[in-house]
Amino acid sequence: MKAFQQHLKSSLDLETTYEAIRAGFVALALEKNRRATPYVAQARALKSAAGCGNVAGLSAPDACSLFIMQNLEYPPAS
Repeated sequence: MKAFQQHLKSSLDLETTYEAIRAGFVALALEKNRRATPYVAQARALKSAAGCGNVAGLSAPDACSLFIMQNLEYPPAS
C-alpha cells in the first residue's frame, strides 16, 4: 500500500469544505490586521504631528504623504 492511500480513500478527501475555506480566510484577515495595526497607529501619529498643512507648495495630502514617508520607522517600535 502506498503512503498516500493511508490518508486518501476517495477524491472527496482532497476537497476543502466551505467552512475550512472561510475559517482560513478569516484567520488570514485577522493576522494581516494584527500586523498592520502598529503601522496604522504610527502613520496616524505622524500625520497628526505633521499638521498636514501646505508645505513647499504641495497640496495638503501630498505634504502629509511626503512627511510620513520620510519619517516612518520600519519596522515600527512596539
